[in-house]
Amino acid sequence: MGLIISVFIIINVLIISIFRVSLYNAKLVPTRSQLIVEEYFKFVRSIVKEQAANEGLKFLPLFFTTFTFILFSNFLGLLPLSATITAHLSITAFLALSFNLFFFFYGLLLCTK
Repeated sequence: MGLIISVFIIINVLIISIFRVSLYNAKLVPTRSQLIVEEYFKFVRSIVKEQAANEGLKFLPLFFTTFTFILFSNFLGLLPLSATITAHLSITAFLALSFNLFFFFYGLLLCTK
């Protein structure tokens, strides 16, 4: 279990580094890495916009981070001799419970205004 989490942390640091390096010197005509990161962001943004309209765009960083976490942790499971971190019930339950509680209390906050 500890090895899986260590590898997952290393892969997340690499992904964040790739995102930062590709967008550090963003140009008007994008480089190949900048284009990949921008298209990935546009993909997640279009999903959020289709499902939650313009109201959901204020939660885009939350959805982008969660989508990236789930996507790359499942990609980690494709490597030989590894497992997905989302296969553990505790991770799945934590994500589900935290999102449900957050949006429940956010809905209450909107209704009381």
